[in-house]
Amino acid sequence: MAWTSMSLFLGRSKPVAAIVSILAIVGVAVVCVLQDNLVGYDIPAVATATILLLTLIPRKLLVVHVSLVVGFLSYAITRRRYSTLGPSSALDNLVLLSSIAIVWTFISAQSLWIRANSDALVQAEGVLYKTAIQPIHHLLVVAGMGTVHVPYAGKDTSKKPLTVVLIHGYAAGNGFWALTLNHLAEHFNVWLGIGRSDRPSVAFKSYDEADAFFVESLERWRQELKLDSMVLCGHSMGGMFATHYSLKYPKHVQQLVLVSPCGLPEVESPVHWLFDLIWSLEITPMDLVRLAGPFGRRFVRFILSSTVASTRVKCDQNGPPPHGCDGPRAYAKRPLKHMLVPDEVKMPISFIYGEDGNDWMNSAHAAKIIPGLPQHTVLHKIPSAGHQVFMDNPQEFNDRMVESILAAAAVAN
Repeated sequence: MAWTSMSLFLGRSKPVAAIVSILAIVGVAVVCVLQDNLVGYDIPAVATATILLLTLIPRKLLVVHVSLVVGFLSYAITRRRYSTLGPSSALDNLVLLSSIAIVWTFISAQSLWIRANSDALVQAEGVLYKTAIQPIHHLLVVAGMGTVHVPYAGKDTSKKPLTVVLIHGYAAGNGFWALTLNHLAEHFNVWLGIGRSDRPSVAFKSYDEADAFFVESLERWRQELKLDSMVLCGHSMGGMFATHYSLKYPKHVQQLVLVSPCGLPEVESPVHWLFDLIWSLEITPMDLVRLAGPFGRRFVRFILSSTVASTRVKCDQNGPPPHGCDGPRAYAKRPLKHMLVPDEVKMPISFIYGEDGNDWMNSAHAAKIIPGLPQHTVLHKIPSAGHQVFMDNPQEFNDRMVESILAAAAVAN
């Protein structure tokens, strides 16, 4: 956060800003060391520099990380022990808290508190698919993207089945689609992409760069699989990038299926300045969860349970909530409503939402778009389902999904 702020101030890249920040902090620490009565300043300064380095240096350099932690602890203890200020519980507590902050940052940066690993994740995902999927399926990594292939398992072999590509949403994974795969494979050749993908270190300078990163990643994935055309289905944030991909590579997208997509409307109310600051510092909700270390899971459960409980009480008192009042602020800098227009999209589009009042996303925004689109476009609302439509009511979702795709294909033919 410190070097991001410095980056904004200097107008320089974050690595440069980080170096400037560290030099400034170390400089202050040196001055403090020369002035023994400033011991209360140099320890936090050195701690800040150490935290910056722990965050900046790749975690695979474990020896460097350990050296930084040991170095700071040695410095802090020695600095306090040989200080001429005498006994001081305030300074003792300062050393203790600074040391805890360093150790906590190290543990979080190294993810030492995570009991799972990539091998265990692959194994768990494999067990999930074996339980949920009857046909043959394959777990792959294609163009750096975690991929699941469920070949067509239908009885009609007289014609080539459509290829359906599923893209999950934010903080989700391929396994979220598990309950839909059996049914879809009876009608289509099914591919899932993104979950368990590579984690390249990237820094986006603009919205266009971030958008291109996801769109071009999907295009490289498609090229490697040699999929000439596909029915592209995206859920939530995946729906947003599926739309962007369809606009750039329309010849490869036969149909677009948007399942409770985010980013459709314009911002309905100004975003609180604190949220703007957090996002400008490139701090995501997952960063906060990781920083919480072993308490991350409990933190998420507390937030979700308190939100749901509070919403239920308010609903009992005041009636049902408006769409999305208990959901995230899932707005896009470039609303999809301005992209889903006749001049931009030509392929059939299907919108699938959860039940009104249960889904975080408001289906009314899609309903406003549909009349202006000349191509085959439908809207389905799945009863007894929320934002995770395909998990809340998989049978109804599967039926409407297949119905939408086959109907659009029939119109196209």
